[in-house]
Amino acid sequence: HKLLADRNLVLYCWEDTELQTNAAFLLGAYLLLVEGFSPDDAAAPFEKIEPSPFKMFRDATNLVSDFDISIKDCLNGLQRAAHAGFFDLETFDAEKFARNDALGLNVMCPKFIAFKGPESGPRRSSHPNEPNTPEEYISAFEGHGVAAVVRLNDLKYDPAVFTQQG
Repeated sequence: HKLLADRNLVLYCWEDTELQTNAAFLLGAYLLLVEGFSPDDAAAPFEKIEPSPFKMFRDATNLVSDFDISIKDCLNGLQRAAHAGFFDLETFDAEKFARNDALGLNVMCPKFIAFKGPESGPRRSSHPNEPNTPEEYISAFEGHGVAAVVRLNDLKYDPAVFTQQG
């Protein structure tokens, strides 16, 4: 922003690697979407920090990750989503995003929704990383018009819960 042109910006964040990584991504997203930076230029200030305090992003499971992506990878994806019309900062609904995020559900584009693999049975705790049951996804899927569920992880739930809903 013009008012900040001659000033240093300092971000203070708790010593929590996940919070630091998310904060760096959000700052990079601002540079990309508002200031018009390229993904490379938006990620560059964070790539210079040694040793890096940032975690790699990964899938939503608690299993060992076999595919990690960097802040720059995420910024590249955000730029592609914006160019394809899948993300618009002007129409972004933060409250809807927060509701979906609480379920471990991410609307990647209008025809594709990624979600944390459910597990059948009672919840063991209310911790956010605790897997949801298939039943907890049903109303969210109906609200998004989901017509099919494709499982890409280990089967830890009864698929009939989804098929019985149509």
